[in-house]
Amino acid sequence: MDSQESAVAKLDACRHIFLAKLGTGPSLDLRIFVVEGRVQDELASVGAGDRDLDAIFAEAHPIMTKEGYDAFTIIFESYVCFSVRNETYAIPEDDEDYSRRLRTHEQSAFLDFVSKGTWASSDHPGPFVHYAVICEDHVIDVACNSEPIIEHRIVTAHDL
Repeated sequence: MDSQESAVAKLDACRHIFLAKLGTGPSLDLRIFVVEGRVQDELASVGAGDRDLDAIFAEAHPIMTKEGYDAFTIIFESYVCFSVRNETYAIPEDDEDYSRRLRTHEQSAFLDFVSKGTWASSDHPGPFVHYAVICEDHVIDVACNSEPIIEHRIVTAHDL
């Protein structure tokens, strides 16, 4: 298994990631499974039925995941709150670092939401921060008082 630093570097090196699975574990942990996507060499076969759109799509290359690409399990132990947003409607934070797939915010609209909707505080469970996992179609926001554990492996046929 890769070190945490190596796994984070590999995650950030992925140009595209897709949310494959999200669930809670037995000890109030949140497990997020993401897979790398890459732009494919072959052209996408899309027929929109509109001449102008078809002309645009004629040069489109699909972004897909395949065996041998990177996969990551991101585990948040004892999270306070999490949310999944459609990335189309997600508003970026002012301090957004677009080079990272896993972003950290000490102040954010999500943390404001958590403070208004829960009794969690810096006293209990302790100071917590906003982690955002940025995927192609989703943004997963997590408030947690400990850094996530990131496990790296390679996509297998079972994952597809």
